[in-house]
Amino acid sequence: MIQKLLDYCGANSVANLVFLEMTIQVLIPARNPTEVILGTVESLVSQTDMQFSVLISDNYSTTGQPYVNDACNVLRKNGILVELVRPPRPLGRVEHWNWIAHESAGDIIKPLFVGDSLAPIYMEALKASLDRFKGADIVTSGLVPCTSELPKQVRGTRDSLHDPQTILCLAAAQGNTLGGPSNVAIRRSAFIECGGFSPALPVSADFCLFLQIALRGGVVQLGDALIHFNRHPDRFSSAFPIERIFGDRELVIALLLATSSAQFTGLTIPFNARNRFFLRLFKRSFRHMLRF
Repeated sequence: MIQKLLDYCGANSVANLVFLEMTIQVLIPARNPTEVILGTVESLVSQTDMQFSVLISDNYSTTGQPYVNDACNVLRKNGILVELVRPPRPLGRVEHWNWIAHESAGDIIKPLFVGDSLAPIYMEALKASLDRFKGADIVTSGLVPCTSELPKQVRGTRDSLHDPQTILCLAAAQGNTLGGPSNVAIRRSAFIECGGFSPALPVSADFCLFLQIALRGGVVQLGDALIHFNRHPDRFSSAFPIERIFGDRELVIALLLATSSAQFTGLTIPFNARNRFFLRLFKRSFRHMLRF
């Protein structure tokens, strides 16, 4: 058995089994995918570090099934372990993300929207950061401004760990987020312990969950824009006006500040005129936050 594992990893010594202690699995939830899923898969087979697996979940697609099959075949031909699964019933977008995360066997889960893609060095950079910051629960490629446009990463400090206070400041005052699912890699245990994505927040479920995880111990930032985002109908915020996005995220920050009051006593958040809507978060009452 040990030799089979070594052969699978391309290893010749027991020392290389260290990787097996921390497995990474890419999660691709799909429903009626177009040919753009093949671009996503091509970015995976182009990785400089191929020691990861892929889990694709077909959410009862009525079209695009041949593209899913082609994607699986491309991965297998390139020696990447891939599993195709289907939930027990058709699920909404948020529920589907939660289901596939619970189905995953990876220690680190790397969500990836159909159509989004990774730079060739992504996995190599991710593993280097996880090795440096052992125990990190969430790794982001770069911060993403809160807008209704196609996400665009902001280059940050390479291979750095932001503490929880800094994360709240960046989110509350400057309107930055940790990005959507494709922009992060998460320790699966942290995802489950924090409850996954909230179906009550269809616009900002990712924003809320990623902040919750980051507040546990900070967030590692790779510092380079290693994700290419593609416009597609499954993006959570694509169908909502920017005012709705800002409003929901404002409430999320207020809730997190309130529930973390002991840890963040004395926290000061600088004001940014470009995002003055965030100033209202200090006027929110607990009655408003009961909507969660």
